[in-house]
Amino acid sequence: MLSTLQGSAYNDLSANFAQCFGGTNQFITIVSPPLASYISQLKTTVYNSKQYDFTAMTTNTNALVSALATAVDNAGNGKVPDFDPSSSRGSSQIAFFNQVANKSLFNTACPQSTFGVFYQDVWVPGVSSTYQSYVSCGDRVSIDSTNCPTGIASTSSCPSSRCINTFSIISHYYRAGTIASLATDANTRYGTCATFTTYLDNFYNNYVK
Repeated sequence: MLSTLQGSAYNDLSANFAQCFGGTNQFITIVSPPLASYISQLKTTVYNSKQYDFTAMTTNTNALVSALATAVDNAGNGKVPDFDPSSSRGSSQIAFFNQVANKSLFNTACPQSTFGVFYQDVWVPGVSSTYQSYVSCGDRVSIDSTNCPTGIASTSSCPSSRCINTFSIISHYYRAGTIASLATDANTRYGTCATFTTYLDNFYNNYVK
């Protein structure tokens, strides 16, 4: 340090000081051993911190946080099924949702001869690839709330013969503050099918909400 400050003409200063302070050049060690220890620890800490690749560490952390955020969003937006297909209860739930999709749940109360448009649509709990391995859209084009900006009442703005994401549609009404009008719009679209209205109500209260 002395040589750097004074220049090459004073190179011998550091050697002289070394002799005076025990040959270590660590003046603080002589003046205050505890302080010298703290300085040494600080030096070690700074040195070790320089060994970290903070860019890579930040990138990895951000990637993990992003993945976590996506996972939370997927759960919150109903893109991740909350039933266990390996359990008997999960199998029963999947079977129920398939009855909704293929309309076998409504055959008696709401026959196809009276509710034509209703049988054109396929209502599934969600349209993610995970859901589709359990409840099929029946090769229909999937739509969600973004394709039904004014709700499901109008088949011009929300076409029929589509696979409808029940979670997304109900969430659309909920976010718009018009959940009470969902049943009314369903009746406008299909005619009054009380059994289906009950399904939507149960799905909202027990699954989405």
